[in-house]
Amino acid sequence: MTIFKGESSVLSACPPEIEELILKELNPIHDEWDFEDLESVTTITIEADISKETLDLHCLSQLPNLSSLHLIRAPVEDYTFLYDLPNLSYLAIHGFTADQLPDFNNLHISNLELFDGDIENLDFLSYQKNLISLTVVQSQLINIDGIKNNKGLVNLLLSYNPISDISLMENLPNLERIEIRSTQVMDISVLAQLPKLKMADIRDTNITSVEPLINLPNLQILLASKDKLLDLDKLPDRVNVSETTVLAY
Repeated sequence: MTIFKGESSVLSACPPEIEELILKELNPIHDEWDFEDLESVTTITIEADISKETLDLHCLSQLPNLSSLHLIRAPVEDYTFLYDLPNLSYLAIHGFTADQLPDFNNLHISNLELFDGDIENLDFLSYQKNLISLTVVQSQLINIDGIKNNKGLVNLLLSYNPISDISLMENLPNLERIEIRSTQVMDISVLAQLPKLKMADIRDTNITSVEPLINLPNLQILLASKDKLLDLDKLPDRVNVSETTVLAY
């Protein structure tokens, strides 16, 4: 077992399962490590099978440079521990209910990914202005009203939701990538107001025209169900149209 020099109270506050994860991130090659070595841990992934019991993750505050946290249906006691992670910039949560989520307006994350939840709107982000990338996928999203203040958003991924109206994207002039696959969106006229847009995914929708995309100067990739679109030939030759994911983007 790896021994930490100094006071033992820091890691002893962690559930054994979390302590083991931290040690794996440290990848120790010696028998002893100082607590200063915890500064090297920047990424933690916690999955569902880590424990049958709910876990208190407040001890993660002992990782001063933790910037990336991925919770995959993790048995988390609550999310208040996130307030103690000042350098957290990337957060992904898979499997949750809206009432479990923290107040994101008190976090400084720039990349937020939420999967498999019951979110119906984005009001919980009304005062969050640090986001550069937002993913809300496979949820119950029906409107995006709360997103209009996030002027710095570059990526907005909303696939697999019952949303039908994306007109509020007009408030997001810096968008470069949008994904609305398998939604109820039919009208994409708002996209004509996004001159920085480089990629759009509109597959498995009832969208029938790409007219709003024709004059976008930076559009490079369009993922679309070609059989539903009646005017694909109007797009400039520089736009790569595909029905499959472009991994290189």
